[in-house]
Amino acid sequence: MKIDSKTRGKLVAAIQQRVADSGLSYSEIARAADVDVSQASRICRGQFKTVSQNVVQICKALGLKTEAPQDGLPTVNPHFQRLQNGLYKLWDQTPEDADRLFQLLIQLAEIRQATNSKGATNP
Repeated sequence: MKIDSKTRGKLVAAIQQRVADSGLSYSEIARAADVDVSQASRICRGQFKTVSQNVVQICKALGLKTEAPQDGLPTVNPHFQRLQNGLYKLWDQTPEDADRLFQLLIQLAEIRQATNSKGATNP
């Protein structure tokens, strides 16, 4: 989907702010979004002209809605905000604990994906 330069600029700023706030690497974001690392890096640095599926996936992984409200600014998903607040309560503020919690979340996602795949093939 094509977007005008003003809206694109706001989306790029929102993505970059969320990346900075999250402290996640491009590879971690790519894994969470199920997007190639090179694409995640390019998108997170604002090197895109249209809102492709990969841009949407990156936004979702970062908790940004891609449906722009009337003012053109992306909004934070309130459910993501709730999860982020809960995760913050678990985190002991160390990089090692951040890595452990991130790995736990990735493992939970893999279990969910495996469970959903089994459920889809075994009615």
